[in-house]
Amino acid sequence: MARIYKQKTKTKGFSYYFTIELGKDNTGKRNRIKRGGFTRRKDAEKAALELEAAALSGKVIKQNTSITLHYFMWNVWLEYHRGFVKQSTAWHIESILRRIDCFFSSDVKLVDVTPQKCHLFIKHMFIKQKLSRRVVIETFNILKAVFTHAIKVEKILSANPCENLSISRYSAKEKEAQILVDANKILYIEKDDLEKFFIQAKSDKYAFPYYTISLIMLYTGMRIGEVLGLQWENIDFENNIIHIRHDLFCPGALDWVLQTPKSKSSIRDVLISDKLASILKSYRKQFLEFKLQSPTWDQLQYNFIFSSFKYPGQPLARQNVYWWVTRIAKKINALYIHPHLFRHTHVSLLAEAGVPLPVITERLGHASTKITEEIYLHITKTTKENYLHKFNRIVENL
Repeated sequence: MARIYKQKTKTKGFSYYFTIELGKDNTGKRNRIKRGGFTRRKDAEKAALELEAAALSGKVIKQNTSITLHYFMWNVWLEYHRGFVKQSTAWHIESILRRIDCFFSSDVKLVDVTPQKCHLFIKHMFIKQKLSRRVVIETFNILKAVFTHAIKVEKILSANPCENLSISRYSAKEKEAQILVDANKILYIEKDDLEKFFIQAKSDKYAFPYYTISLIMLYTGMRIGEVLGLQWENIDFENNIIHIRHDLFCPGALDWVLQTPKSKSSIRDVLISDKLASILKSYRKQFLEFKLQSPTWDQLQYNFIFSSFKYPGQPLARQNVYWWVTRIAKKINALYIHPHLFRHTHVSLLAEAGVPLPVITERLGHASTKITEEIYLHITKTTKENYLHKFNRIVENL
């Protein structure tokens, strides 16, 4: 029931306000709504009756003034969303929440986060942390989603402090700098460096199993997680097909999960050449020898093609692949090479061979991406220019 109160104002007059009790929250504290500024008691009574009716119908926001931003993000919002995302996505979101925690103290209340504080957080990410615009936007959108959940699902807030804020546009200087970055961006591994890489890689003392992993990425365009998630049952040697059904997410040595690939189109069958099939058969012999020499082999339900050395039978971690590829790249003085660039190089080789873009995107396991189109257009443009030069040389003496 509402209670009406009369109070003096600075102008020596009187005004009225009311309070409505809405029960207790999860912590046992009372939920109370207070409204004021009425010049007549009659107006306060009318507003109180309307608000009580709204409360009974569930249309009124019951503000929880005690819950902290930290608690709500981790124990309410994240736990709710875990059921809708992959474990790898949840892990990535956790890293973003830790970034938010670094700015907002652990005891700051959810209701005390203002638009000004959110704006300062944006500036902090740009100026202090020197994060990229993409990372700042991603982090800000997560924070905004947290408050949206508090309003629409939990109904403990009435306004989103991020609602009317936006990330500033690129300045002229930033645009110019980005143009230079894009102009000098290396899209794929050049053929000379590619040849040097695999000559060096084949003779490296740590070639097993990394040499084969690199060749698979180059020959198929598979993502590194898809390669590391392969099991022997996924290789059809009779028909030269690799069945891509999983993606390995591995944040730690023994902390991994075999999940579905990145998207629905990523579940696919990839045709492989006789040469790659032969390489895989040779690798299998090495693999079986390695398995026989490992008495502590973990007999898992998954028969991974690429096993950890430290924990035989367990899957190989992607950071080990990054370490080895970087090691070889340093030896040939091509520091720009990293594992994912083999996927891009696969695109460039297919484009040069005249394979249509839709076929390439299907083979890679996605509808379309900006980087794939960029590589394809670059290669096809170069090919057309070469054709034109050849044509000009033919007709120039006619």
